[in-house]
Amino acid sequence: MIKSYLSRVAKGIASVRQRTWLKVFVLCCVVWFFWYPKRMDSLYMAIPAGATVATYHDGLASEWKGLVNNETLLAVMKGFGLEDADKLKKKSGIYQTIYWLTGRHTVAGFVPQSYAGVVPKAYQGMVPDGYLAAASYVGWKAKIMELLWRIKWVPGLGKLQATPNGTRYLLVEVPYEYGSFMMLGLDMVDGVLIATFSRNPEDVCHLAERLQRFGPNDYPAVAFVGEKPWKTRSRAKHRIWFSEHQLLNGFDPFNVEVSSLRKSTFQVVVHGRLEADETTSLKSFADLKTFAVPGADIPDAAASVLLAVDASIIAKDKDPFTPPAGEGLLIAYLSGKPYHGRLMGLAYPAVNVAMSGVENDAFGQWAYEFNHGMKRDFKEAGIKTNYKVDGPVSTLFISSSMLELLGKVATKDQAFAELREGFLSSGSHYGSYLKQRDAQRESKAPSLANTVAAWQRAYPDAVAALRVDLPVAAEEFSHLGAIAKMAMSFTKSSNSAQTMAIISGTSEALQALSPLGIVECIVFGGNSGLSELRISTKPADQK
Repeated sequence: MIKSYLSRVAKGIASVRQRTWLKVFVLCCVVWFFWYPKRMDSLYMAIPAGATVATYHDGLASEWKGLVNNETLLAVMKGFGLEDADKLKKKSGIYQTIYWLTGRHTVAGFVPQSYAGVVPKAYQGMVPDGYLAAASYVGWKAKIMELLWRIKWVPGLGKLQATPNGTRYLLVEVPYEYGSFMMLGLDMVDGVLIATFSRNPEDVCHLAERLQRFGPNDYPAVAFVGEKPWKTRSRAKHRIWFSEHQLLNGFDPFNVEVSSLRKSTFQVVVHGRLEADETTSLKSFADLKTFAVPGADIPDAAASVLLAVDASIIAKDKDPFTPPAGEGLLIAYLSGKPYHGRLMGLAYPAVNVAMSGVENDAFGQWAYEFNHGMKRDFKEAGIKTNYKVDGPVSTLFISSSMLELLGKVATKDQAFAELREGFLSSGSHYGSYLKQRDAQRESKAPSLANTVAAWQRAYPDAVAALRVDLPVAAEEFSHLGAIAKMAMSFTKSSNSAQTMAIISGTSEALQALSPLGIVECIVFGGNSGLSELRISTKPADQK
């Protein structure tokens, strides 16, 4: 039986034409010539262990094409001063260069210490400095690049030079402290193109040596925070690892995942560990579901900026002017038009805070201590308080005699703290608060409590959530600049100037970012601190 089967197979092979065998041979040669195994572990290991920032990118060439055609991101670039952002679409040479110098998988990193190798005489005397390192699996393009190596020419870059050691490099003119040129060193190892951007073209030899020495292997990549990222499944198109001690300021290393740049919306996920006294004991949304959610009497549209967090976070503040902490969630929000506040006729976004579970006695005692503390510690500010009780509602009004230039400050224009049925609401403008309550009574639109409850259902393990309507917030923060200027006219304190600078800078940043629409940030954590931050965007009309 077996002998008969083998005989038929032999006859079948013998019947194949010689031309067919020639085609198979040529195909095998082509595959052998152009194919390189994808060594993802070696690719990551090419980045030196001393790198303080390391990155991974999936399809850089296609991502660049998506970026220059993404109107949202181009608008953000122009907002930050890149007026020629639209012209990037016409620069096809950039895409061609990225296409030839990168493949599907690319890693890069910043190395603070230059490779201590043999420096050619022409470059001796230069001060050692950090450099950028990169490696990309180019696959079938490797053989073509090796041929271009021999003629010292690369598409998009042009003619290359060579050191006495044979290292290919390109001089790049840039403004620099120690000279007017940097050097792009290039090399090719087993289907991986490696490059360094430094003042020493021989730095690229260090990467080549690492590729040959460490691949294939299964060791953690030191530059990537001791992980094995080639084994991690992630939908992110871009990942960044930070391990720079000065940048981290004592915190643990962390990594960031960024979605594709082709879409108008994007997602960013930060994985790390942030240990801070204010965050280590925060309860998750799931642990706070049994408590009443504040904001049921406030329309969702009243918040251009909305924050929800465990109310116990304010209990850590020992300041006697901080109101008593409630139970459950605390929400803080910024209200602009048509719910803006007014200060001496100037419109500004009203700041509001609300929480549940505050006792009447605790609120009354705090109001008494607040009144005496203000008179004792802030005499020069001329703070005035007025405590009123109207049935089940207790309200503390706060104003300043410095603002009474044209007459007494009306009740609706004063700051306040009000306890109503166990819910404590406080804000910078009482009239804004009343207008918000009236609007919600007359409307069936979603309330802030609906939004916060949706967060609790969607992210039960989260400890905080933030939503920013960038176009609206940018407009409202511009009003704060006028308020800051007026405040500076009453005091010569350096803190006022600093506050104004912060507000102005925030306003400019929000204005530049406003094309992104609405940004939502979800924070996860536990007893050891914050562990994850998720940032996503959506169009402004989907609030």
